Amino acid sequence: MTIKESLVAARALIADESKWTTDYIARKANGHFCSADDPGACKWCAQGAVLVCLGGKVGRSYLQVVDLLDAVATDMGYGDKDDQGKSPSAQLNDESSHLQVLAMFDRAIQEAA
Repeated sequence: MTIKESLVAARALIADESKWTTDYIARKANGHFCSADDPGACKWCAQGAVLVCLGGKVGRSYLQVVDLLDAVATDMGYGDKDDQGKSPSAQLNDESSHLQVLAMFDRAIQEAA
């Protein structure tokens, strides 16, 4: 899967706000956090959506996609890692709105074209 295809798939996964979450990589229906590829996961953060679309593996493809999301999030006003160790894209995911997260994906998709 290319970087662009990964971004498109991850955006589609969380396009419905009911499938998006903050503060954890993924959540089950009962609200408990879980791994992105947990069979019970039904909500994902931006990075969790990327991870599940790439088969749950943190590898070169995942890191390339997240690097692009981080660059876009930085351009959108989110800085380097915060005091909790969150990357810019995780900060944007956790501290802004669902619409802002989708906008981050849209910009990253354009840049990956």
